[in-house]
Amino acid sequence: SVRNHLVDINARIQSIALIHDLLYQTAAPGSIEMTSYIPKLITMVCSSFWTGPVPVQFTYDIEQVILPTAETIPLGLMINEIMTNAIKYGLKGSHNPELLVKLKKSGQKKLRFVMGDNGPGITPDDKQKGSGIGLRIINLLVQQLGGTMKVDSDNGVTYMIDFPV
Repeated sequence: SVRNHLVDINARIQSIALIHDLLYQTAAPGSIEMTSYIPKLITMVCSSFWTGPVPVQFTYDIEQVILPTAETIPLGLMINEIMTNAIKYGLKGSHNPELLVKLKKSGQKKLRFVMGDNGPGITPDDKQKGSGIGLRIINLLVQQLGGTMKVDSDNGVTYMIDFPV
């Protein structure tokens, strides 16, 4: 259990470190392009946690969006937490693990981030237990972005997060 917590903390630190690495590679100081950042982050988190018999299949639909560091850091940490939850609970034991990731412009100066897995979804029992630190962190990060979140658990778990830019 302590080891699992240390692995979780390490993934959060790596998420921030990736932002710093990409900041040094970008032409626009203080901002990061999402079409490269999000897949790199997800690959990094997946390689840290995934131990399943088959690789996770990713489907990306990410618009070319450049975000300032102040928004990239909470978004990256949020992605890290959602991905960690998907691996630990949603995709565990799956014979065909899939993850959908979208980032789209949604009206004037708004973005919609969607991340969903094809796992079993959230059971009523899971909802009662749903006070894990990961979910609390996700909620705090959504608030930090000034956004709103909807979680759908009909077919797997899908997070839909709208936030202003």
